[in-house]
Amino acid sequence: MTELELLELLIKSERELQMILLDIHFAQDDKEKQAAFFRKNEIDDKIDLLKIELRDSKDKTESHNSKQGVINQLNHYIEQINLARPGARLTRNQSMILENMLFGYISMDIYRQVSEKSFGANIPAYLHYTYDEKDSISISELTEFLRSEIRIVREIEDVDYVKLMTYFINFKKRVHDKFMN
Repeated sequence: MTELELLELLIKSERELQMILLDIHFAQDDKEKQAAFFRKNEIDDKIDLLKIELRDSKDKTESHNSKQGVINQLNHYIEQINLARPGARLTRNQSMILENMLFGYISMDIYRQVSEKSFGANIPAYLHYTYDEKDSISISELTEFLRSEIRIVREIEDVDYVKLMTYFINFKKRVHDKFMN
């Protein structure tokens, strides 16, 4: 199996695991709960095996491409947000109801680079700016954060999709800790 096929199976299995966790939570009786736990253990084992296969894959061209795709995506954000007029800031909600939609967009773009065959970066042309400090983020602060993320990605050695997914999970934590707390 290719890296991409293994990745697709891994993502499908992780989604299936989430559904089984719901089955466990909403089980009507012990028999139903036990059956769900049995399925959960099977899926956990399958996920572990898929991760090993991804790590041991001989041809890691696609994960190398994804690593470069993440770097390119982050660079596109840096380029685009720095096109703003002096003194402008990025709105957190990006004209949406959700308070931190900006970080949602960034995270979705990074996730796409990590979880799919990379066909190029998304140009973040939808960015909305403001001069109001309320509900906004400093462009220089976000730029420095994104540059730091590029350094982190570049330091990933012997790249594979498991490492890239781990990077993405940690990226979301860093975004949350820095900008959403």
